[in-house]
Amino acid sequence: MTSVNAELPTMALISNQEIDAIILKHKLYGKYHLVIFDSLNLKPEDLLNTKIDVIVINDTFFHESIFSFCASIKKKIDLQFIPILVISNNLKKTYHDDLKKAGALDLLQEPIEELELFSKLEKAMQFKEAHKKIDELRRYKQSSNSEYTMKDKTVFSKSDALKIQKMILGKHDMTLILVEQDATIYDFLVKKMDPDGIVLTLTRNLYIVILPNKDRTRGQKFAHLIHDQFPKSYQGVVFQEKEHEIFFPSLEEMIRVARQCLIEAKSKNSGMVCYI
Repeated sequence: MTSVNAELPTMALISNQEIDAIILKHKLYGKYHLVIFDSLNLKPEDLLNTKIDVIVINDTFFHESIFSFCASIKKKIDLQFIPILVISNNLKKTYHDDLKKAGALDLLQEPIEELELFSKLEKAMQFKEAHKKIDELRRYKQSSNSEYTMKDKTVFSKSDALKIQKMILGKHDMTLILVEQDATIYDFLVKKMDPDGIVLTLTRNLYIVILPNKDRTRGQKFAHLIHDQFPKSYQGVVFQEKEHEIFFPSLEEMIRVARQCLIEAKSKNSGMVCYI
């Protein structure tokens, strides 16, 4: 097996078409490490010996068994969140739909065009990163029958975890507010929070408010409400919006950006800074 450059993401190409390897090696040079699987006896477990970031399959390799092979990949715990792209010249919508039902993320139309290739790969890597974070959320240590604990000790109730999963996976519009204030603010946040919102204690004197949005006005109003009641507090406010194509791959990334905004708010002594 060829050694893998740890700095590059790895693509597993499942194909016995030499042209696929030639094209992808050329187009992906310096961007992806390519590992080729061309054995007709290939099984999903054979992929487990290599660190893989995306799987690309030529549908002629499997013919009718392409659906079952994609489905069997998704049944492997270590492969279930690895995105699958299928190279195909089949234009039938029913065929595409069946592949997606079997676990494929998207298709690459033959002949492979560079623009489409990189667009689909970007989508695949975003999918992988988002699902990796969600998987971490699912695997948080169960501290009781009703709680999950993140690695940084933030505690989620089961219902909160499901809400966050749904918002991130669905790329729903949402506002995340990171608030620095003493513990007196917690009861206020809980009391003022709508039923579909979430309040989390991140660390001492640091709290997270998560609000599903119809538009960013809701989040802005809540942030101003906090500032009016606690004028000495500092806030970092982050919006995820379909309209403006602002998306985050994970809750952790939203918190990281909100923390940067909070630091900026403190440095400017401005109360709050929004990431736009």
